[in-house]
Amino acid sequence: MALGTMTLGTTAGLMPTQALQIIPMSFAGDTAYQTGGTASFTASVQAAVGRAVTVLAVERNGACGGYVPRYDAANDKLMMFITEGSNVSDGPLIEVTDETDMHLTTFNIIAFAY
Repeated sequence: MALGTMTLGTTAGLMPTQALQIIPMSFAGDTAYQTGGTASFTASVQAAVGRAVTVLAVERNGACGGYVPRYDAANDKLMMFITEGSNVSDGPLIEVTDETDMHLTTFNIIAFAY
């Protein structure tokens, strides 16, 4: 089976003169996660690094309390997912429910930015 035709993302043409930055970070989760994700994630990353960056994606960098973070670049939101019905990795991922308290969970991620 062959892959379908690939198309480049909107930021692909913007990076040739700028180096990709790999930014490891950790932080506590939201006290009341909002379905759809934590807004203004780029501003939080910029405040942490002390300069303007454009976030492209995030990836786990170790333990995240069973959660799977994903970055929604179109809406600048950090979304949290978990496997359906448990914290084990044997089921499909679903978004964390509204108002979930994750403030005792430390998220270890890598942000990819330029």
